[in-house]
Amino acid sequence: MRVNVFWQAKVPAAQKPSSALLTRAVRLALGRANVRGEELSVIFTDKPEIRRLNRRFLSRNRLTDVIAFSYPAYGALGDIYVCAEVAANQAKRLGHSLKKELLLLAAHGALHLSGMHDADAAQRRKMHLAADKIAAKLGFQENL
Repeated sequence: MRVNVFWQAKVPAAQKPSSALLTRAVRLALGRANVRGEELSVIFTDKPEIRRLNRRFLSRNRLTDVIAFSYPAYGALGDIYVCAEVAANQAKRLGHSLKKELLLLAAHGALHLSGMHDADAAQRRKMHLAADKIAAKLGFQENL
């Protein structure tokens, strides 16, 4: 599976996870949905764009950290949009690096594409635990 990474938002180079690291995180999150020959894009964007996407496609006029779109009919797993500015605020609040938060959010989006949901508290806990396990497998400890 090919993973394309696009940086529309400005993120300091030292805080950007490498394309290879993001690809590993996404593949781990997808598990069995990691289909050979399909393609997925991870797009790091800004607040105006994530709000526009959220309003247009989900009818929610607010910021969010990550949105995932699935396109199986087009031979692609989908697109994962991550708001780098929201990620920076979350990383600061949670006490870890922006790099880790961006990785967690990319994994979170891929978990959505694999069929996981976070509509209620129990589902959110399960998704956050799964994303944390992926980050740990990739060498990101609790407060990195």
